[in-house]
Amino acid sequence: MKREAGEHIHRAEELLHVSRNDLDAGFPADSVSRSYYAMFHAATERD
Repeated sequence: MKREAGEHIHRAEELLHVSRNDLDAGFPADSVSRSYYAMFHAATERD
């Protein structure tokens, strides 16, 4: 895996963690936003 791709995957994992925390804290709109960006990073530079 390219270094840049690994960085995107790492960022996606971080955002999913934050998304879960937002949801547990009662902030569903923020959770959705973080989840969206997690998906974006996971789909970026997968070569």
